[in-house]
Amino acid sequence: MSPRRFRHLFRPELAGMEPYAAEVQTGRIRLDANESPFSLAPEVRREIMKALSRVPVNRYPDPEARELKAAVASWLNVEPDWILLGNGSDEIISLLAAAVAVPGARALVPTPSFSMYALIAQGHGLAVDAVPLDERFDLRMEEMRAALSRRPRIVLLGYPNNPTGVCYSRTRINEVVDLAPGLVVIDEAYGDYSGKSFLSNGDRHRNVVVLRTVSKIGLAALRLGVMAAHPEIVREIEKIRLPYNINALTQTAARIALSHPRALSAQVKKVIRERDRLMEALEWTRGLSPYPTEANFILFRTVGDADAIHSGLLSRGVVIRNLSRTPALKNCLRVTVGTPAENKAFLEALQLALKEIQ
Repeated sequence: MSPRRFRHLFRPELAGMEPYAAEVQTGRIRLDANESPFSLAPEVRREIMKALSRVPVNRYPDPEARELKAAVASWLNVEPDWILLGNGSDEIISLLAAAVAVPGARALVPTPSFSMYALIAQGHGLAVDAVPLDERFDLRMEEMRAALSRRPRIVLLGYPNNPTGVCYSRTRINEVVDLAPGLVVIDEAYGDYSGKSFLSNGDRHRNVVVLRTVSKIGLAALRLGVMAAHPEIVREIEKIRLPYNINALTQTAARIALSHPRALSAQVKKVIRERDRLMEALEWTRGLSPYPTEANFILFRTVGDADAIHSGLLSRGVVIRNLSRTPALKNCLRVTVGTPAENKAFLEALQLALKEIQ
């Protein structure tokens, strides 16, 4: 049965869309998904496992996730009524897009950036204005002002941005916030690695929504995203949040993990140290041009064929992200910072892959 028989049932915007494809490639070293390479400290893991054994899995979880929300609020140093929790930040972005998706609504998304921004917006029927970044991967303000004049109901900014690793100029973001007629979503998924945040701007700019996650600091399996925004915004988004969206196991594990901020901070610092070492090694590698980064990954451009280099790494069991088909990122690859041993193996495999294309 041809799927075309059902196309008339769905919104026309879906016809030209493709689903998000998370690359699933086998390899002994996985440096493609921007996860933390370090597991939780043993004592934290033991505490979590003990608590999980007592979770009544035959019962629904707390629909408000009150204990977890309090832990998150303490982690971010905001009041609990500023917090909304999601099944990953993707769910929160979807809720925000759904909430503003009136007929004719527009979304503004710089490009290149996280592909789910545009995909989610389009999925909810928003017209997406994609504004190219400048040569330093910062916001082009002339083009941003023009796009803002079309009155988008939502602007989506990564801070730091994925896949570039750059934190946009704070002055430029503040101008966007001042000019935007709708919500400005500042996605700080990698904020732990930059040490920068717009959380303190909430009172001044009530249209700012900050997203955080625990996925990049060693808890990716929990799928916990966080929205911090003025309580007026939180109350509106709560109206369309599905009940029980944070399962009991995630509520328990995340609450305990966040009660050990020093352990989580120590892991972040280890990644930053490894990031600096990996950056230095890439800077000294002939034929590569790594870009400055404030995230837990490094984007680098190759003189040679990025597809061939990527294939050479795969043949040696090392998986990184090939972004060469993304506009403005021709011959670009992105590597997640790994453990010292993983980074060493990656660099050795990279040297061999580069030799093969010379």
